[in-house]
Amino acid sequence: MRIYLLLTAILLGGFGCQDENSNEGTQSDQGPGLRTDAAIPDSGVQFIDSGPPRLDSGVVDSGAGDASLLANACIDPPAAPAQPPLNLQARCRAEGGQLRIRDLRDPRCPDAPSFRDGDGDGFSDERVEVELPNVIVTAVYGDDFAIQDPEGGAYSGLWVFTRNRTLNPELRAGSRISVRGSLMEFYTLTELQLGDDGDALVITSQGPSPEPILVSDPTRIADGGDLTEALESVLVEIRHASVRTTAPDCPRDFDMFVVSGGLRIEDEVELTYEPARGDFIARATGILHFSFDHQKIIPRGDEDLEVTHCGGIPDKCEASECIAEVGAPEVGDVVITEIQDDPRGRDTGREFIEIHNISDRPINLDGWWLQNCADLRVELSGRIGANEYRVLAGSRDRGENGGVNADGELGNLQLSNGDGSVLLYDNEGQLVDQVRYAIEAPWPDRETGHSLVLSSSRADNSNGATWRSGRDEYGDGGWGSPGRR
Repeated sequence: MRIYLLLTAILLGGFGCQDENSNEGTQSDQGPGLRTDAAIPDSGVQFIDSGPPRLDSGVVDSGAGDASLLANACIDPPAAPAQPPLNLQARCRAEGGQLRIRDLRDPRCPDAPSFRDGDGDGFSDERVEVELPNVIVTAVYGDDFAIQDPEGGAYSGLWVFTRNRTLNPELRAGSRISVRGSLMEFYTLTELQLGDDGDALVITSQGPSPEPILVSDPTRIADGGDLTEALESVLVEIRHASVRTTAPDCPRDFDMFVVSGGLRIEDEVELTYEPARGDFIARATGILHFSFDHQKIIPRGDEDLEVTHCGGIPDKCEASECIAEVGAPEVGDVVITEIQDDPRGRDTGREFIEIHNISDRPINLDGWWLQNCADLRVELSGRIGANEYRVLAGSRDRGENGGVNADGELGNLQLSNGDGSVLLYDNEGQLVDQVRYAIEAPWPDRETGHSLVLSSSRADNSNGATWRSGRDEYGDGGWGSPGRR
């Protein structure tokens, strides 16, 4: 597994302004850098989107020489850079001007077709024959590829579907081409189906790949994000994110992992990077794509990822059939009252589970165990007094577990981030308690570091509405109340 530890500097070069009456954009001589897309239209009021209000206003330099950033990225990840301006105003071609991708993609442009899904099957039977004489390839994925207008910006990207056609081996990111085919809509993704004739795709020259557009907040290009349509099939980049889960489609495996903001990253090209929970993503670049009901970034290769491994492990996909059914009868007076599945910093050693003896008598835990639906378990022992709590953490060392006063260790038991399970059994193999926690309502919305805390030990802990996000900072591991201190 290759781990990329080098954090590259943020360069602020870009492209020059685009005259709407010209046939192509020109690149400025500032050198490579992140696209700001600050092109100014010929007329009308310019709308520059600088992103939603931020709680912090600092811009963190992620230069390769910043050793302190690298050392602290796992424990206290830095804020993402500020959002560069993004021009979202309609920039349609002038009469008689050369057809561009954004003329077809921006619904405000006269050339943009309106596809109708007549039978409700997710795609339209309508096709529009188009020819784009000057576009740049941004990525090649097997027999499909992505293209952009030379000047880039919002609505400048388009996915090309070749119907398993063997492509010219010279086609690569940076190739300038002319392309012809049928424009169509497939499950909300606008794509060009390449024509069958030999000159439907012609490479005219080779050059550098366009620079990506920085999206400071990954939420904006994740499912339901406000920039998903404008940046569809565009080369984008996120910085300073963390891996939240590595098995979002469990028990199925579609080679995806989820980072901050709920944004998926898909391994379409067999990356050597193997994601683990808590990894710090200094940079992730790729095409913003939509398929199978999800938005995602598709990197073009390992060079599109810069990652600091934070000592975590991949999520263990829990079996579709658990040892206990949801709602199975429970016996006993010990209740699962707190779950820290996603601590601040690395997960290893910092996860914990709290249980509470709600009876008025001590209970012998010898032979009892905690487990998840993946059959990973930890054996319990000793006595838990009346109305006492017991906390089991990844480590008993407060310097390793994030500041938890732990009574025992979790051993091989690992907690899935966001959606997971904790089951408690007694020495006779009877189910004492279980919690199947989730990220969807009525379960509380939580950020990294905040545990799940049961509002009352007498509450129905199978109901997400009875849980809340941890509030009190117990140490550098996050917020919660382990041991009810």
